[in-house]
Amino acid sequence: MTDRVSMFSDPKLIQLVQKNFVPVAIDIWYLRRQEDEKGRFVHNLIQQHYDKPVMQEQIRQGIYHFTADGTLLNFRNHRDPEIVKSLIDDSLIKFCAGQIYEDTLQFHADARYDRQPPPNGIILNTYSRILLTKSELGLSTDQWSRNLSTGRDHVWLTEEEWRSMFSQPAELGDQYPIPKSILERIVRFHLVDNVRGEPSMWNTDNIKDAEMNLTVMEKTPENVSLSVEGSACLEADEKDRGFVTHLSGILEYNVTQKQFERFDLLAKGNFWGEGLYTGGAPKGKFPLVIAFQLADSHIVAGSVPPQGTRSPKEYFGN
Repeated sequence: MTDRVSMFSDPKLIQLVQKNFVPVAIDIWYLRRQEDEKGRFVHNLIQQHYDKPVMQEQIRQGIYHFTADGTLLNFRNHRDPEIVKSLIDDSLIKFCAGQIYEDTLQFHADARYDRQPPPNGIILNTYSRILLTKSELGLSTDQWSRNLSTGRDHVWLTEEEWRSMFSQPAELGDQYPIPKSILERIVRFHLVDNVRGEPSMWNTDNIKDAEMNLTVMEKTPENVSLSVEGSACLEADEKDRGFVTHLSGILEYNVTQKQFERFDLLAKGNFWGEGLYTGGAPKGKFPLVIAFQLADSHIVAGSVPPQGTRSPKEYFGN
């Protein structure tokens, strides 16, 4: 995500892509493993780039320009806007000089890696930011750092889980804990520093303390409003990475329509350390904020799987 932000910060480049291409963003982790048409399709693309055979697990991340029938026009793993624009120009020349390309492929997903949102579940968008200014990061006004980026992910909750928040009759002022499976999923897989790239997740032993409690703030025959308060203390086995944070939020549930109309949650605390793919973190402890918000069900981006679902049994706890 950080790479795409730096590449497509130029409005002219954005317009060029929107006018001439059908943009697709796919997690390379899945493509290297999928034994289906999609995995083989991308494997064939990268094979065209090299003179020697390459294995599917060697599929590289980067920018692919290709036609509907699987003809590779260009490949490059680079984020410089000028180089990307030059690549696009070259691909358009090749495309216009070529034949009429027709999509005749039929895709059947490899069920082992086909992640779909849980039926009638809830999807939350997550956004993470480091609350440090350029000056505090040691940057000049015209400098940029990955620590200024916004990390993004999704949370998936099953229908059984969100309904369990209302399994017991509750009156105004009542307080009760959020279901354990929801708490552990948010803490393990979403209280992470993904600002600079793919974060290392927490294991259960890393959770030193965690709680979230719901309080009934308003209740009518049509609506229930809940406040959320909680905290979490996380520390990696090597003690070189951790997060101590407070959580607060507001949930609004429409009893008549049996759906959430608001699911706002904010985690704000101090993080330290970095993961395997998130090098370059600020030194020492730094302020990290993570916001959770109900996703728009009409936007297809919500179906992009949470990173934690690479291991669905761990993510969903089954």
